[in-house]
Formats: sequence, structure tokens, C-alpha cells
Amino acid sequence: MSRVALTCKAAFEALAEHQVCALEDRVRELELALYHEQLPPLDAVMARFNAEHTRCTCLCCQHAGRWSWQGIAGVPSGYEACRFATAWAAYLDARSVAVDAKAPAQDGHAAKFAQDCEAAVRATDFGLPPAPAWVSGCSWGRRLSSMHSPRRAMWDTIADIHQPAARAIVPLPAPATLH
Repeated sequence: MSRVALTCKAAFEALAEHQVCALEDRVRELELALYHEQLPPLDAVMARFNAEHTRCTCLCCQHAGRWSWQGIAGVPSGYEACRFATAWAAYLDARSVAVDAKAPAQDGHAAKFAQDCEAAVRATDFGLPPAPAWVSGCSWGRRLSSMHSPRRAMWDTIADIHQPAARAIVPLPAPATLH
């Protein structure tokens, strides 16, 4: 009879351990979903960077929504060189942020192109200096597969410009191996 009790106890312990592992996996999924939900749009981060650092008023920045002439006396010509692109590229480079710049997708699969991006940030290269062009097609790279991804550290350094709360999510430790 004692063997039956030990067998039942072992079975219940194994079941409980399996349920705990499943719950930890679910918590990790929810942490990742919350992180992606709190991550501000890259366009908003770039607009904030422009407002706080470069204040570029060129046509590219106006078109991309990084600067608006509304509410300012007189409409600027907008034909000056873009100061934002070089400052933003230097900012990303100083923080070792990987940028994926490719030619625009010709077959209309831009969404898939953004999902396949292995870099932290995706931009568009139109072949015009300075490359990459930060006018259209800019986004965060592919969604993180884990909160321990090295791209998360890059995203956190960039997102802190706009929203320091993005760092508030502390991931669970990596899952322990079962013996």
C-alpha cells in the first residue's frame, strides 16, 4: 500500500510541476505582449528626438511628422538639408543599435519585410545620402521572441527617449531545466 501512495504522490508532484512550468510560460508570453504594447511607435520616438535635440524643419521631417509648422508665424521653405538624419544615425550608432536598411519592397509585401527584420530598427534605403532614409517605412524590427533578446536592450535605450516606463517590465528568469 505504501508503494501506491508513493506512486500517487510522485504523479501529483509531476503534474503540479508541469502546471507550474505551463504557468511560467504563460507569464513570459504575457510579459512579452505587455512589453510590445508599451513600446512607443518608432515615429513618435524619432519626433521626440527631433524636438529635443535637432529641431530639424526640413521637408523630410515635415513629411515624416517629426516637425509641424502649424502654429508658427510664417511657413518655412523646408528646402534646407536634413539635420535629423545624421544626428539620429549618430545617436543609434553611439548606442550600438543595429539598423536594417534595405530597398523598399517592390512586390507589396512591406509588412512581411518588417517582420523578417533581424535588426533592432528597420529603415528604408532609397540610395540617397545620407542612407538610410528616415522618411517612410521606419519601424522597430521583428517582434521579440523573448524578453532576454539582445534587441530588447537596444529598444530600451531608444525608447527611454520617449517613454521611460518601457523599462519597468522585469522579465522572469530563464526557465530552469527539469531533471
